[in-house]
Amino acid sequence: MPQVMNVFNSKPRILQASLGCFFAVFCYGDMCAQQLRNEEFGTVYYEPNFYKTKYKAPEGSPYLNEVFTAARINDRDETHFVRFDAVEGVVEIQMAQDRVIVLDNSIPYTITLLNGNDQVYETHEYINPKGDKVSTFLRVVHRSENYTLFVRENKKYFKEVKAQGYAAAEPAVFKKTQDQFYIMDKRKTSGSVVPLPGNSKGFREFFENDAGRIKSYIKTNKLSISQSEDLVAIFDYYFGQ
Repeated sequence: MPQVMNVFNSKPRILQASLGCFFAVFCYGDMCAQQLRNEEFGTVYYEPNFYKTKYKAPEGSPYLNEVFTAARINDRDETHFVRFDAVEGVVEIQMAQDRVIVLDNSIPYTITLLNGNDQVYETHEYINPKGDKVSTFLRVVHRSENYTLFVRENKKYFKEVKAQGYAAAEPAVFKKTQDQFYIMDKRKTSGSVVPLPGNSKGFREFFENDAGRIKSYIKTNKLSISQSEDLVAIFDYYFGQ
């Protein structure tokens, strides 16, 4: 009888050990899955307020909106919270309350904001004036059968200026600078984006043989090449001819 009792007394311990192993494996698997989800976007984390230490600027921030916004990334079902660094041209994802991670610009991403304004951002490469290939996030302004118009909203960091003579000191500050527009001509097989010149002469020359026609259309309709709605009107006219 004592031997039988020992067998029965051992069952709870065996069951407890088995359950312990099950939960250990389950928790480890869940932890690994979470780690994989995190590492899908990268592995280098930093705190959300790191920019304050990096720039030492008491006024403003490098972000279009300092608050993280709900968004969908590519075709994933889960919702992530993102914000756009307009100085560096990168996107941050909030992985935890005290952790953010930067998306790799070289990887194709489509980010759709879920705040009701239907804004879409995409990663694209272009050649800058120095001839270097640059990857950045661009917001879709207008998409049609023949072209897509993008914009990069920019900010610039101005360092602190110390007082000299009669000139007062100026604190370090972030300021919004001129937006840069880009065009993708879908009739071309390259599918690359091209920066649009910001001055009138360069913009007209962008159209080569159609420069005169575009100049006349802009003048007649009193359009501005710095306004997204006017640019859509110009390119609708150009591609519609």
